[in-house]
Amino acid sequence: MKCPESQEKRYIPAIVNTGYFLVLNITYCFNKYYPNYERNGVKRVDLDPKIYKELIAIFNDELNEQLDALAQQLAVLKEEQDKAKIDKAIVILHRIAHTIKGSAQSVGIDAVGQVAARMEVLFGTIKEGKLPVSQDVIDACLAAADTIDASMTAFLEDNSQVINTQSIESQLSALTEGKSS
Repeated sequence: MKCPESQEKRYIPAIVNTGYFLVLNITYCFNKYYPNYERNGVKRVDLDPKIYKELIAIFNDELNEQLDALAQQLAVLKEEQDKAKIDKAIVILHRIAHTIKGSAQSVGIDAVGQVAARMEVLFGTIKEGKLPVSQDVIDACLAAADTIDASMTAFLEDNSQVINTQSIESQLSALTEGKSS
């Protein structure tokens, strides 16, 4: 789909004002200005470095908010006995994981996106009633949040030490399949 000529220039400054997630929604408008940008498997958004830095700052702020919300909802799962409240928390957790996954992928931070994707699948399985909430699930999701935070910190510090996410991804996948951690 081609972005109308009259709108192409209007969207580029809007990224900084509206948030990093807009990058995904208007990818087709960037094709003319940023031919190296890909829809899938993007490693880094091919934008002006100043704009990209602003997108990363916005992403980091929103990621911290999402991780706080994740911890709050996991506490609900741990402490709450009311099924309706637990079900609501699962829906919120699924949405949080989905948001983190998509946002991380939109700015090319694969490690964060991959861990969040595994959490999203886990919460989706629980939401569908195929898996009960357990202490193992809560503990793994808290560990996943710590891994996401460490991965983002390493990314921001341009740390050459890559955070290994394979262990937590495997743990989340095993739980999704109904295996204990």
